[in-house]
Amino acid sequence: MSAALARRVYSENELTKEAQIENEPHPEDIFSERFEQPKKPKQALLNHYWSKYKNEFKAYMEKQVKEGKLSERRFKDYWNGLNRFFKQHKINEAIDFLNIGHIPDSQVKGLKKFFKFLLDLKYKEVDTKEIEAMNRQVKVKSSPKLQGKPAKEETMKQILKELAKEKDYRYYLYKTLIYTGLRLSHVYKLLKEIAKGKITEKDLEKYGDVGAFDINRFSKGKKKVYYAVMPLDFAKELLANKDLFKEMPSSEKNIKFLKKVAKKQAGASNIRDWFFNKAIFELGANRTLINFIQGRADEKGAWLNYVSIKQELKGAVEEYKKLMEKGMFDFLS
Repeated sequence: MSAALARRVYSENELTKEAQIENEPHPEDIFSERFEQPKKPKQALLNHYWSKYKNEFKAYMEKQVKEGKLSERRFKDYWNGLNRFFKQHKINEAIDFLNIGHIPDSQVKGLKKFFKFLLDLKYKEVDTKEIEAMNRQVKVKSSPKLQGKPAKEETMKQILKELAKEKDYRYYLYKTLIYTGLRLSHVYKLLKEIAKGKITEKDLEKYGDVGAFDINRFSKGKKKVYYAVMPLDFAKELLANKDLFKEMPSSEKNIKFLKKVAKKQAGASNIRDWFFNKAIFELGANRTLINFIQGRADEKGAWLNYVSIKQELKGAVEEYKKLMEKGMFDFLS
């Protein structure tokens, strides 16, 4: 082989080796950070807007309250309702609303308010077309026909405010009617038994932040009752103030203040109607479980013995917890 040919072969071999080395991964690449890391999923669009702009939205509503364009109560309803909504749901586009079975009216109206805020403020990053589509998708359902003559929350709150000045048995009696949705006769007997020491802490069944007094024995004829379900803290408050209930009249028919508030359509039966209508029509509660909580006979006659009643209590407590989470009693705060 000539010297020139040998030099050419050597040169080609060296180039081949260089190409191979160039294509092979360098040892440091194996342990380097240059490999693609998995991307974190993006936050749902509407939830992102809420996280980023909710403080501005709150200030926007507070300004409207000061200007008299929005009531303080509505402001609280919208604010509390939307905080609950975004904890429970992820909304990326308008069609996502179709996957939600029921949205309470307070949350629907709050969402409408939030959409208007986003469109009015015209933030550059906001996808206005998508927000407009969401606004069209979310609709306030026509109010169903109310049953009975339900009390108004503003009236009940004002009555409690007046009763709180003395905070005697009347205050606790009225608040127990609101929390339980029970008949006056059954609430009256419950407080009387607490006063006599016949119902104590031992008779209070506890399920997290919900308590239940067993009052099956108060059932009489068609006026059924099973448990007095209420927030646990309030149940303990009743027990702590048992001496106040010794001052109650000898019969529930002689409780004069209830006759006065009944004229304002905020008496015991009005409260019972309010509880049912709000739970069923506004918050989408299970009708059978609400019947159990309020002491109505089951349509199918399932609660005929103590065992079946005891079994139903667990479901009723879970339903009551949902009512609390959805803001059933927010107006009291």
